[in-house]
Amino acid sequence: MEKTVEFLLEIRILMGIRRSAAAKELEVLRGVDLVPGSGRDEDGIAGMDLRFSAIDFHDAGALEDVVKFLAQLVVMALRFRSGGDGGFSQALVRYGSIRPVQQTADGGAVLGDEGGLVCAVADFHGRKIAVDCVSANLHMILLGQGKVLSHAPRMPAVRVDLVERAYEVIVEPGLLFNAGQLIVNAGLSGRKAAIISDETVASFHSAVLLSSLKAAGFTPTLHLVPAGEASKSLGQSEKLCREMTQAGHDRKSFVIALGGGVVGDLAGFIAAIFYRGIPFVQIPTTIVAQVDSSIGGKTGVNISEGKNLVGAFHQPTLVIVDPETLRTLPAREFNEGFAEAIKHAAIRDAAMVEELAALDPTSRDVPADLIARNIAIKARVVEEDEHELKDIRALLNFGHTIGHGIEAAVPYGEMLHGEAISLGIRAALYLSEKHAGLSRDDSRKILDLLARYDLPLTLPASIATEIVMEKLARDKKFSAGAIRFVVLDAIGSAKVIKTITTGDILEAIEYLRS
Repeated sequence: MEKTVEFLLEIRILMGIRRSAAAKELEVLRGVDLVPGSGRDEDGIAGMDLRFSAIDFHDAGALEDVVKFLAQLVVMALRFRSGGDGGFSQALVRYGSIRPVQQTADGGAVLGDEGGLVCAVADFHGRKIAVDCVSANLHMILLGQGKVLSHAPRMPAVRVDLVERAYEVIVEPGLLFNAGQLIVNAGLSGRKAAIISDETVASFHSAVLLSSLKAAGFTPTLHLVPAGEASKSLGQSEKLCREMTQAGHDRKSFVIALGGGVVGDLAGFIAAIFYRGIPFVQIPTTIVAQVDSSIGGKTGVNISEGKNLVGAFHQPTLVIVDPETLRTLPAREFNEGFAEAIKHAAIRDAAMVEELAALDPTSRDVPADLIARNIAIKARVVEEDEHELKDIRALLNFGHTIGHGIEAAVPYGEMLHGEAISLGIRAALYLSEKHAGLSRDDSRKILDLLARYDLPLTLPASIATEIVMEKLARDKKFSAGAIRFVVLDAIGSAKVIKTITTGDILEAIEYLRS
C-alpha cells in the first residue's frame, strides 16, 4: 500500500500540486487497506479495492480532497481533460453509470441499496493493480454522496483489415489529448508531422494536438486553409505542398488531418502525392468525417466539373476519433453529419434506425459506441471492396448519386454535404419504392429521421434540374455512361441496380420539389 500512495503522490505532483500540499492531501490514504475486489475484468481477473475505514472521513475537508483527487485520477486514466472540478464531475457522470453504495458493519463500503455512506473508493482491475494504473487496463469506481460512479467502459476500436495492411480507428472521448502517444504506438517513426486543418477547427483544437505531439517527441508544423468546401482544390493542394517543403518536410514526414470531411479529403490527397506518398493520420472533428469520410482511404479534391474527380486511394495509418470535438460544431454542421449515419443504418443496420430515433437531436453527447458501429459498417464494406471494383463499396453511395449532383449544382459550401445527401436519400427512397419494392412504411421511417435532425427534404426552386443533371453525368458513380444506382428493398438491405434511366432520375429530382 505504501508504494501505491507514493505512486499517487508522484502523479499528484505531475499535476502541478506542490509536494507538501500533495503529501498532506494524501495522508488520508495512509491507513487504507488493499483488499481483493468483488468485480472482475473482461479477462476474469479479480480487481483490488482501496478500502477506507469510516474513521478516515471525520474530516469532511479531507474527504472532499480525496474525492476530487480520485476524480482527477479517473480523468487522467480515461484521458478526459477539463478546466475544473465541475468538468471532471461532468465527464464521470457522462461516461459512468450511477449506482448506490452502503456502509458495511466493519466501516467499509460496498455496492448496495439506497441510503449509503459518503465515501470514496478506487477499484483497480487488471493485471497491473494500482501502481501502473494510468497505463493498465483500468476501471475506476468513485463513491460520493451515497452514489457510485461505476467504471466507464473501455471505448471501442474498430480494425480495418485490408489485403496489404490494416489500421485501427480508435473511438474515445478526450482522445485528442493522447494523440501523440497513440501515433507513436501506431509505429510512425518519422519525427516531423504536418498538421493540415482549417482556420475554424484549428482555433478550437490545434493547441491541444500540438502539445500532445511535442510531448511525444514529434516536431509538428501547422498548415491552415480557409474553412469550407472551396478549399478542396488543386490550388490549395499546391499551396500546402509548397508550405510543407519550405517547412522542411520530406519523405520521412507524415500528415495529420485535423478537421471535417473537407480537411480529411484534402490532407489525405496531399499525403498521397507529397514525395509520391507519405503516411497520414486522420483526426476527424465532425460527424460526417467521424462516421464516414475518414475511413476507407478515398482522398481527393474538386474541380469545376464535379466533386472528388481528382484524387487517389491512400489509406490512413491511424484514425483517432474524439467525440468531444463535436461539441464545438455549430448546429447546422452538427446536424448534417447524421445524414451519413442514417445512410449506414438504411443500408446495413436496421436496428440503428430505432437507436437514432431515440437520441436527443439537441444533445452533443453522441455515444462513442454508436460512432464505432457506423465506422464498423464502413470498414466491413471497404474490406470487401477497397478500390470499388465490385458493386459492394458502391452501396455506400446510397443517396449520393443525386445528392452529389445537387451539391455540385450550387457554389461550393452553399449547401452542406449532409444536406445534399439528405435530398439524395429522399430521391433514392422514391426510386426504391418504384423499382425495388421498398415499403412506404420503411421509407417514412428514414424520412422521419432526416427531418428529426432538421435536414432538408425539399429541393429549392433556385436549383435548376438541368444543372443537377449536368453535374450528375460527370459523377464517378456512372460507369461507361450507365447509371449504377443504389436502392433499398428493405431497411438494412441495399443493392446496386442498373435499370434506372435518365428519365427516372429526372422524375426523382422533380419529386424533391414537392
